[in-house]
Amino acid sequence: MQVRDMNAKTMVTFRYADENDCALILTFIRKLAEYEKMSDQVVATEELLREWIYDRKKAEVLFVCENRAEVGFALFFHNFSTFLGRAGIYLEDLFVLPEHRGKGYGKALLKKLAQITVERGCGRLEWACLDWNRPSIDFYLSLGAKPLDTWTTYRLTGTTLQEMAGGAGRVNIRPAVLSDLEAITRIYDEIHTAEENGERTIGWIRDVYPTEKTAEASIRRGDMFVLEDGRVLGTGIINRIQVDVYEN
Repeated sequence: MQVRDMNAKTMVTFRYADENDCALILTFIRKLAEYEKMSDQVVATEELLREWIYDRKKAEVLFVCENRAEVGFALFFHNFSTFLGRAGIYLEDLFVLPEHRGKGYGKALLKKLAQITVERGCGRLEWACLDWNRPSIDFYLSLGAKPLDTWTTYRLTGTTLQEMAGGAGRVNIRPAVLSDLEAITRIYDEIHTAEENGERTIGWIRDVYPTEKTAEASIRRGDMFVLEDGRVLGTGIINRIQVDVYEN
């Protein structure tokens, strides 16, 4: 999408970030955290962003560009309203570089997100704002956004989350389920790559064994297990079945 701002010499465009933009996304996140006085809380890395935004497809990022240079970003994802019976879009972060504020880029990003929300048939677009950030609050109110004064957000994270899940840092072994398949195949891929690079010798053959298909079959048989501490750390099959590809 391309639009002209009040300065006829400036071309304003939008583009979705791709996997090659992880470093740029992280830069914007760090600048936002600095503005919000929360830099000490940023533990995100390019690798984590690549995994969660692109491999797992849990979020999307939109840039607003001035003459093809990224000057602001919005990170968002889908949530769901049981009352509306349809998905919504939750805006996690919106940030415009300080030197480019006052040009309408923040409003342009929100307008674009509103268009995406409507195009996807979603029921609402929502976000949170720090209580002390009066300039942003006034801006959002001027757009017609309504604060949810009767709602309070609650959060579990870190060791509190681990304790609620069954013990902080506790390592657990359990039978694998189909929802573990993505994590299991990621472990397989890491081991295949290490073997191909000569870093270890196991005898696995990529696209032969093990594969996503063999993992799924094992899960369905009930003989695959995973090691976890809130995330899958390892996996193994316990049975007496001779793998066909190794019989000879």
